[in-house]
Amino acid sequence: MKLPLSIPFRLRHFFKKCYDSNYRHYHQEWQRIRKIPRYQHGETEIEGARFEFVDSISFLAMRESIFQNEIYQFKSKSESPLILDGGANVGLSIRYFKKIYPKSRIIGFEPDPKIFKVLERNCRELEGVELHACALWKENGFLNFNSEGSDAGTLMDTDRAKTKIQVPTIRLRDYLQESVDFLKLDIEGAEGEVLSDCAERLNQVSNLFVEYHGFVDRDPDLSKLLGTLESASFRYHIDSDLISPKPFMQRHVRAGMDSTLNISAYRKTE
Repeated sequence: MKLPLSIPFRLRHFFKKCYDSNYRHYHQEWQRIRKIPRYQHGETEIEGARFEFVDSISFLAMRESIFQNEIYQFKSKSESPLILDGGANVGLSIRYFKKIYPKSRIIGFEPDPKIFKVLERNCRELEGVELHACALWKENGFLNFNSEGSDAGTLMDTDRAKTKIQVPTIRLRDYLQESVDFLKLDIEGAEGEVLSDCAERLNQVSNLFVEYHGFVDRDPDLSKLLGTLESASFRYHIDSDLISPKPFMQRHVRAGMDSTLNISAYRKTE
């Protein structure tokens, strides 16, 4: 059921609950998951298949962004586009990409070993999916990784880390030797260094989504990141999911960050 956006949200929600069985089921499942304590394993259904998650709150937020708002939706000239998913987490994004392009070839990267096991199970029956248990970085090797237990694990130093471990790193640049239809980077603060290292090969990428993370205790490097995109002839659209209504008076901070920006980059000719 599609209702005009001019109708207030609460009224649209009421009508959908009354007359749309799919929406009603979705809302009931949302309420069930919402009651599960944070950082506790849970299960639900995505696109008719069993799906595991590691944290209720982050899962619901990701599901809304990815499946409801479709922030990763893109057009491809090919029925089998190549998609690189940096920061695949438990696999919601991979599931979505397979929904819109069933024949796509997807290479996913996830450094948190516990989350990677869940990612593998969530993607085990999907064809054309290659998974790597490593962090994207500007060189191959090993680095300390701060595991938060959900979607905020990072290579950056943070006092929110529940566990500090060493993880293998892999150079994204090495995967840009052929045309890439969509590159997604949600790598919690490493995006600037990784994109800078890939600068000369970003011409291989048609569409790029990067989540920029501005940490309170680090100098901002947004201008450098945007400069890298502009040098690669990208145009971009920016929005934020961490909004401070009165930033001169009070700035919201989440997971040590005072800004998180969703940057959707695309070609000038497209």
